[in-house]
Amino acid sequence: MLTGQGTMTCRHVYRDRATPCPHQPGNLGTGERCLWHKPQVRKGDPYVRDLLLQAATLNGGDLAEFQLAGLDWPGASLAGMDLRDSDLRDARLEAADLTGTRLAGACLRRADLRKALLVGVDARGCDLTGANFAGADLRKCDLRDALLDGTILLSADLREADFTGARIVSFRWNGRTRFAGTIGLPSRSSSGPADDTAPNIVPLDADHDPPQSGGLADPNLDLDRSHIFAQIDESPTKALPAIQVGPNTPVGPAPPQRPTIGRRWLAVAGLAGLVLGAAAMAVVEVGSATQQAPTMDDARLADLQQQHEADVAELRKLQGRISDLANEAAASRQAAAVAKGEVDAARSSAEETRIEASRLLGADDRAAIASARIAELERSLADLAAGVARGDRLGRMLADGSAKLVADNQRLTGIERDRDAARSLAETLASEAARLRQELTQVATDRDRLAKQSEIQATELAAANDAIGRYLAKVAASDLGEQLGEDANRGPLLTITPGKPLILGGDCLVTLRIEPLAPASPALRPRIDLGLTVQRPAAAANPDVTVILYDESQRPLRRVTFGFPHIDSGAPVTTGHSELTCEVSPRFARIVVAPGVGKVTKR
Repeated sequence: MLTGQGTMTCRHVYRDRATPCPHQPGNLGTGERCLWHKPQVRKGDPYVRDLLLQAATLNGGDLAEFQLAGLDWPGASLAGMDLRDSDLRDARLEAADLTGTRLAGACLRRADLRKALLVGVDARGCDLTGANFAGADLRKCDLRDALLDGTILLSADLREADFTGARIVSFRWNGRTRFAGTIGLPSRSSSGPADDTAPNIVPLDADHDPPQSGGLADPNLDLDRSHIFAQIDESPTKALPAIQVGPNTPVGPAPPQRPTIGRRWLAVAGLAGLVLGAAAMAVVEVGSATQQAPTMDDARLADLQQQHEADVAELRKLQGRISDLANEAAASRQAAAVAKGEVDAARSSAEETRIEASRLLGADDRAAIASARIAELERSLADLAAGVARGDRLGRMLADGSAKLVADNQRLTGIERDRDAARSLAETLASEAARLRQELTQVATDRDRLAKQSEIQATELAAANDAIGRYLAKVAASDLGEQLGEDANRGPLLTITPGKPLILGGDCLVTLRIEPLAPASPALRPRIDLGLTVQRPAAAANPDVTVILYDESQRPLRRVTFGFPHIDSGAPVTTGHSELTCEVSPRFARIVVAPGVGKVTKR
């Protein structure tokens, strides 16, 4: 996207503002997104850290909606930054400082934030699925409407954190996790089937805040044991199945269960069978008797008939009793169903009681240990009091001998003090003697070195005096001093052209060639080469030639004097050569020729 000045900018559009992204796209001219809003660019490389700090400095800490998935920056310092709606999934930020950072709407899936400092962080609506906050400081963290699914909060400090409206699927905690003062955390939870720990205590139900380490250790307290906090189903308890009640089933409280109903039922059924068998046999006997003795009297037959009617009446009574027993069995079944429901409720209550007891067990154990420790301390205190009394007696006994020892100690102290003073003085004198010996050796070495230097300088001074005397005699004989001391404008000012010689006529023909030299390395200063050729009359002595170099403003740069010996091959041509260091390339030159003194002597 082009701005009004024609500069390419990122085409990312913010969710809650109309201002454009100030960063340029990575590919100019393509209108793409910048590095920070392009999820295809890996953020796990080390160079990203420096670039992120530069971006934060440029934007005043505004890193909103940055695509930072996989950012690898342990110990990062991002306190007070604006990372709203940013993508930090799979980021490695252990021990990072995020105090006061705005993370509302950010994605922190599987982010590693172990031991990170997150005090006062605005994490509203954050996706914390699988995020690891083990040992992190989350005090006063705003977690409203955040998503916690498989989030790890082992040993985390969540005091005064706000979970209002948070979508909590599950999170893992232990005895070191601190929940004191949290807001909006559900008070009911359950351990799912995947929880490999024992049934745990709900943090807020137990008003959980881990005990601080003190002088009394609890060897039975397993603070590192992990638990899973998960939401449970809040649906109403399912009703027990209805019991079918027959017409003869008594209404009202169920009768007590009779454990002997089965045996009584079998006894009555057996008795009824015997009665029916006896009645059948009697009928058969009557029939057979009637067939065999058709002349049996009516009295006998009437007796048998009455007996049969009595047996039938008894059978009817037995059938009524059987019906009553069936009704009792149905009532017993109903009572058993009700009792089963009561047993299930009692079992659930017992489980809750066992969990509560396990919570209280730790407190009871700590109280017992504290009591034992107090008793032990009381015994130790009594022993100490007895020891103090014995010490007092021994102190009085030793006080008498102490007075005698004080005088001896003072005398020995004086002797020891005098001996230490003598030893210290001896050590000081020995050290001083060693120092003086070293100084003497150094002085002798310096004396020898200075003597050698004096001899060398004396030799050099004699040579210099001899050279200066010869030069002064030469100057006095050749009027060279007058030549050099006159006005500097004496003689023509010649323009230097690279590659072309400068020629000066007169009694002597002087040719001067000035060429720049290439430096051996860029670190060396520029140099120039001066080549001088002098053609003199055959009988004349070699002249002294002075060359003065000027810059383009005709300011003097260098002065070079060529002197030639009076002993040569006798040829009228003499040459000279010199290399000079010159910061500025010369543009003009003036040649001053002083006639030679004496005659040329052939070698």
